[in-house]
Amino acid sequence: MKMKIQRKMAALSLLTLSIVGLFVAGLREQFCTANTTFTNLSQVIGNQLFFCRDGTTYTVSETTYTSGPAVKPAYVSFPDANWPQLGIIEAAELKSKIEEADVMGPNPGAYVRMDRLVKSSILDIDFTLSQMNELVWEGVLQASGGPLTSTSDFMPLGFSGQIRGWLKIQQYDGNNNLRNAFDAYGSMTITAPKMGMDQVKPVIKFNPFFNALNTGVLSL
Repeated sequence: MKMKIQRKMAALSLLTLSIVGLFVAGLREQFCTANTTFTNLSQVIGNQLFFCRDGTTYTVSETTYTSGPAVKPAYVSFPDANWPQLGIIEAAELKSKIEEADVMGPNPGAYVRMDRLVKSSILDIDFTLSQMNELVWEGVLQASGGPLTSTSDFMPLGFSGQIRGWLKIQQYDGNNNLRNAFDAYGSMTITAPKMGMDQVKPVIKFNPFFNALNTGVLSL
């Protein structure tokens, strides 16, 4: 009788271990496959850039709005008067800056890294243009009297040179498929490093701010 009971207990233990093993294997399978499928593509990315500066007024259903950090104009389709295009974009450089700090603790006496915290994170975007326009001249000259037109009078060094508003970025692959698009509110400054015999290539430095109206869509 005692031997039968021991055999039954052993069989039950083996069955329990088998069930637990299958359960753990299932969890491992789910865990391992959850984030291991990526859409890996070799791509050339062309950038289209649109900017709606603070103070732009527009009307929707007979109601007038003024764009700003709390108001983002709707974008219908190109061309859109509320979102003028910023010309030919030669290149865009997205620069993520993350400041971290180590959490140190004794183990058991020597201090080792136990964790790592994020103190701050920002995203800066530099655009190299192949064309000049009124916004570029305004930013480069820090000209008061803006927004400048093609025949504006202005005062050089009349304002800080920082221009605020909504930036819309559309990024296409080599087959003209829209792969990434996002809107962000922030400030920009513009420089033209060299004006001379060679083509002038202004640089827009855009600094996005956190804003609840920032949106983006990825399509891979």
